[in-house]
Amino acid sequence: MANWQRKLKLKDVWPKAKAQTITPQELAFTIAERLGKLLAIGHKIVDQRKADLISDLEDFAQDVDAGWDDIDDLLVELYDWADIELDDKWPTVKVCWVETF
Repeated sequence: MANWQRKLKLKDVWPKAKAQTITPQELAFTIAERLGKLLAIGHKIVDQRKADLISDLEDFAQDVDAGWDDIDDLLVELYDWADIELDDKWPTVKVCWVETF
């Protein structure tokens, strides 16, 4: 198991997203808002990717034509960012645990 540096808590909204009782825009907005509240890692590339992801999520949240299939790429980006390894030790240090359940 990795040593996660942060935790992004989404378990309150994830079931709503799976059931589609919220819009993909609402999910994107919530993720962007919560990502913005996480402390910076202090790693230039990781922190810049986080800022870019927040911006992309905020843009998505404003797109009234975007649907559930459209948010998949952003979720892949989120998980890719979260899984960045910050060292080469075992257990490895990774950026963020995305808590969905």
